[in-house]
Amino acid sequence: MSRPLLAVDAPFLLYRSFFALPESITGIDGRPVGALLGATNAILRVTAERDPRAIVFCFGAEAAEYRVELYPPYHADRPPVPEALAWQIDAAPELFEAFGWSSQSADGFEADDLLHSLAAVESEAFDLVLMDIQMPEMDGFEATAAIRQSERSTGRHQPIVAMTAHAMKGDDQRCVDAGMDGYLAKPIRGEELYALLEGFQESHMPAKPIVGPAILPAAVL
Repeated sequence: MSRPLLAVDAPFLLYRSFFALPESITGIDGRPVGALLGATNAILRVTAERDPRAIVFCFGAEAAEYRVELYPPYHADRPPVPEALAWQIDAAPELFEAFGWSSQSADGFEADDLLHSLAAVESEAFDLVLMDIQMPEMDGFEATAAIRQSERSTGRHQPIVAMTAHAMKGDDQRCVDAGMDGYLAKPIRGEELYALLEGFQESHMPAKPIVGPAILPAAVL
């Protein structure tokens, strides 16, 4: 059985540690370091018990814009982060990385959004991801980069095929260079999609990049 990946909601752990330990625990500059100390000790304890192959700390926005748009009162009554905790959250990635642990974040998303993505990839829930390049907040290239970064600690490979409305010459190679396994231009044609799915079903990875309508003259019209 492979060793687990330990994915951590870093703000949550730091927040809990901050209120669990007294502010009298300070660093050489006199500022409280209880959140950093408590979070680090908690992960060291779990590491000794579980022996994870990698540890990823997920950071993110306090309140993701897409959540506020869906529900305006979201986090509306949450008190501001204490100043003594805020600086520890900012300092945490550097401390964690000194232990050889990874830190991940994405603009416009919260830590648990990244946790969900890591959990989905870790469980191999997807045979193939059709990645829209023109997504709001985080585009397809950024999302692919985040997935590929997480795979450095898992040794796995999630097949990803780009979908874009821009059928420009060179787009297919740009997608491949970004770490994607294939490319389809919109509007998606059924025969192209079926051929792509069959190719992945046969080998789980294409022998060569799968190129969609952007460079197939008969399919451009």
